[in-house]
Amino acid sequence: MKYIFILLFTAFIGVTAKAQSDTATKQMEEMPLLVKPLASDRPGQTFNALTLSKGVWQIQAGVSWGRLLNNPKGLDYNVLSMPIDLRYGITEKLEVSFSPAPVFANNVGTESGIEYNLSQFSAAVRYQLFADKPFGHLSVHGAYQLVNYERGEETGSNGSLKLLYALPLGDLFTFSTNLGYSVSSYSSNEFTYTANAVFNIMPRFGMFVEAFGNVQVDAAAANGSGFDAGVFYLVNSNFQLDAAYALTENDALQDYYTSVGLTYRF
Repeated sequence: MKYIFILLFTAFIGVTAKAQSDTATKQMEEMPLLVKPLASDRPGQTFNALTLSKGVWQIQAGVSWGRLLNNPKGLDYNVLSMPIDLRYGITEKLEVSFSPAPVFANNVGTESGIEYNLSQFSAAVRYQLFADKPFGHLSVHGAYQLVNYERGEETGSNGSLKLLYALPLGDLFTFSTNLGYSVSSYSSNEFTYTANAVFNIMPRFGMFVEAFGNVQVDAAAANGSGFDAGVFYLVNSNFQLDAAYALTENDALQDYYTSVGLTYRF
């Protein structure tokens, strides 16, 4: 009788442990924040090829400051911008985002206050074609943007379609690229590109270098190119801090800026 009791007790403990394990596994599956790594678009120009999990929100925000040289009016400006991106996962492969991005500037060497205003708002959709394959991740990104330029003197819109690709090479290095086409109501249509290399120096700390630019469809328009580099620190699995410095140039316009920001997933 004693041995039967021991066998029954052991079986009960085993069944209970399995049930607890199954419950824990189910809870992990129901916690989308833990399923995917933090897929931030900051701080570079390259959009991440991974989408958010279903029901997950993510805010990407920062402050950039620098100088815009030889703008179309022949003036130099000190510039301050506050880009904000709010992303939401509709399904495991589909997400939407909304991005207000006010920009303010004043003429260098004057005390006339804000003279230059570029405010923009965009809405975008990102769909993941595949992920975690031996050959990397691939998504498609479509966006529509409204622009208010020079205090409303010029307004317009543009639409863009991009392929987002990323290839992790081990745990320490990831190569990413965006290739796209943009249609604009206020400038020449253009092809766009980015090439981004991320180095994970430590489990929570990494750096990146990136080249980006555009090729105008109109041969008379100026092509643009740029370079940026920066660092990021993962405070926890849902919170990242970052900083970057960028230089951009085309035939008529140059600028440089510093940016700091954060990504928070909830």
